[in-house]
Amino acid sequence: MTKSNSEIAYRIGLIGSGALGLLIKGSVDAGALASASVTSVLSRSGGSLDHLIENSDIVVEAAGQAALRAHGPAIIAAGKPLVALSSGVLADDKIAGLLMGGPGRFIPSAGAIGGFDLIDTLRISGTLTNVALHTVKVPSSLLQPWMSESQKTALEENRTFINVFTGSARDATRLFPANANVAATLGVRSIGLDRTRVTIDADPSTRSTQHTLVIDSKLGTYQLTFANAPSLANPKSSDLAAFSALHDLGRLIGQTVALTATGGSQQ
Repeated sequence: MTKSNSEIAYRIGLIGSGALGLLIKGSVDAGALASASVTSVLSRSGGSLDHLIENSDIVVEAAGQAALRAHGPAIIAAGKPLVALSSGVLADDKIAGLLMGGPGRFIPSAGAIGGFDLIDTLRISGTLTNVALHTVKVPSSLLQPWMSESQKTALEENRTFINVFTGSARDATRLFPANANVAATLGVRSIGLDRTRVTIDADPSTRSTQHTLVIDSKLGTYQLTFANAPSLANPKSSDLAAFSALHDLGRLIGQTVALTATGGSQQ
């Protein structure tokens, strides 16, 4: 869908042209946000940070932690709102300070989980006592360069259930930069990265990426479970994350996101 200049009230800059970036761009191009258009794209294949900042009112990052580290601080310093999917960078206090310090607004997208209306409410109440996240994924999506050869072989053979991580949200996002951004967002928006406990398991029998949140509060105990089909284009992520970013964009510009025919890579 081609929009005239008079129809474009918000210029969207996009970092990333991988599976999620293409899904976000395709949705906007198809009319998901009637008054917005993608006007600049920065990716490994082209574009520049200067052009992105100059030609964007809002920027969306869908390119991974390295890209957010490299470009996010300059975007925030330029006063631009930044919707980010790779919120795991917040585990680095220095980068977190640059991103959260303004003058631009940093918005860590909910990504592949939900329930943040409840989580935000409980944080505001000051009654949160415990937050835990249990993630189950397809083994091959959890391979990491730092793993031992025996761990890599076990994941590649895809035969047995393996616990690959138990610890804090801060360590989870450091060790699994493409898999644990939801852990960082959850930690930042609840009781902190060091107090939020994370378990990551590899399960060859799973056909979905599963996230289970257990939240304890003086106001009650809550359990939320999500089962997301892995993106066909990138099994380390879920197409839901792209639509979550679109939802964030809609809230920023005060506009309802329209149903589009893009539908994600699952169709």
